[in-house]
Amino acid sequence: MKIGIVGGGIFGTATAWEAAKRGHQVELFERDDIPSHLAASWDISKATRLEYGGLTPTYAPLVARAFQLWREAEEKSGESFFHNTGVICLARDFSPGSFEHESWTHLKSLGWEPEVVEPKEGKLRFPHYNWKRIDKATYNKMGGWVHASLATSSLAECARIDGAVIHKNTSVTSVDEGVIKVGDKIHSYDLVIVCAGAWVGRLLPSMTESARVSRQRITFYKPGGEFPVPVWIHDPAESGWYGFPMNADGIVKVALHQRSETVDPDASRELDAAFLEQSRAFVSDMLPGLKADSLEGGRCCFYTNSPSGDLVFQKLTDKLYVAGLGSGHGFKFGPVLGQLALDMVENGDERFALQAPAEVEAW
Repeated sequence: MKIGIVGGGIFGTATAWEAAKRGHQVELFERDDIPSHLAASWDISKATRLEYGGLTPTYAPLVARAFQLWREAEEKSGESFFHNTGVICLARDFSPGSFEHESWTHLKSLGWEPEVVEPKEGKLRFPHYNWKRIDKATYNKMGGWVHASLATSSLAECARIDGAVIHKNTSVTSVDEGVIKVGDKIHSYDLVIVCAGAWVGRLLPSMTESARVSRQRITFYKPGGEFPVPVWIHDPAESGWYGFPMNADGIVKVALHQRSETVDPDASRELDAAFLEQSRAFVSDMLPGLKADSLEGGRCCFYTNSPSGDLVFQKLTDKLYVAGLGSGHGFKFGPVLGQLALDMVENGDERFALQAPAEVEAW
């Protein structure tokens, strides 16, 4: 088939690579560079982990598959961007029903049981955290982080190597049944897959009510010396703070995942001063091994959220599809997103068709 793809973020590049690998004729259009500096895929790091609370049986096998495909993409592109540092989940309450206990229980049944770490042991193994208000933690050696910008551009390169045509800095005016319009030029395809991230409603007005764009806040520290920690998440059900090891540039990313205000996709990514102080206070309290006064600044990242918090792969018409609405966790699946998109197109897989709203967006 001849497939046109709109959007050069993680959904678009993964879909382009998978479609090219399956022998399709592929063209991808991105209005900016890959990834765009405004896209959620433009970042120094994204976590990749198996822990998903009650949703672990659904998502963990896909993340595990992504680990293998990241390595394949590294080999093909010649880049290195996947760091298997492990993941620690810090639980203020490890009782049954908690995110951390649910994750641990399901992973154990799947054969990927993380270690349970008591505070006494944690103080010795992971001294950079404050263990005073931690009930228990789980440590999973399967997991880590991905250099998001480099990974996204590398998937585009993998797609190009396998035969896809990549059009950067090319703005799509509109899409329709098997049609992508660029200015006055019309490109025709057997089908079109829209992976436009926060701008999906601009190209597909029918998706406007389903795709909520939210502002998420990120801070960066540069403490000097070393900060030898795995990727960590702190009580996602109540706290929502998470962070990363130090990268090659000496930067430590600390961020907060929480339901936040709805924004226009073209709004400013500038971070408010109040959040800088909020981050500094959290680091001072919970991460004594990271110097709170080493805060360098931060920025905002815009999530595109589905009503349920699930990924969305949806057939709209016979020749028009949408893949996206990563809801803040799409990057964990990386190249697998392309497999899900092509399974939808080729096999009618509707596992991730648009669902009814949930009370709380998933993480």
